[in-house]
Amino acid sequence: MKPQDRILFLFSFFLFFSLITQNSSLTTLFAQAPQKFNYQAVARDGDAVLGNTTLDVKFEIIHDNPDGITVWTETHMNVLTNAYGLLSLQVGGITELAVAWEEGPYFLKVQLDIGSGMQEFGNAELLSVPYALNTQSVSSLEMLNIQGPASMDPDSALFEVKRNDGQTVFAVYNSGVRVF
Repeated sequence: MKPQDRILFLFSFFLFFSLITQNSSLTTLFAQAPQKFNYQAVARDGDAVLGNTTLDVKFEIIHDNPDGITVWTETHMNVLTNAYGLLSLQVGGITELAVAWEEGPYFLKVQLDIGSGMQEFGNAELLSVPYALNTQSVSSLEMLNIQGPASMDPDSALFEVKRNDGQTVFAVYNSGVRVF
């Protein structure tokens, strides 16, 4: 291997792993999910929709049962509803959602303040979304290992990263790594 090829290889190697591990540890080679989720509701006061109304919204995550211990809280101040009373927020958008999800169940308690103090708006168990259930199949993954068959063509990539137009930008071959 020529000296300039070694330098290119090392640069490519460190660039690739720095991009992958930007938000994770070196041993974790899969993407990190954002630690927040969307919440939408229609604010009402009895039968009256609270359209174009400024209010405060408090979220609490409660462990074990609806009346359990609050393990996380966040308050969104001066939230403006639309003409139909709709409010759209990100739970975890202000305070990091540092919750041990594997120790659930957890419940989301929502409170509103329309000027007369916090009133409970609802309490519901947080459940998995269907695509998240797929993560159980890789939850024990400790290391990414890609190995081609012994009979594989040496000019075929073991692993490729492609742009949205289908062009390869990074590829791993039996003989080394190529950056295009």
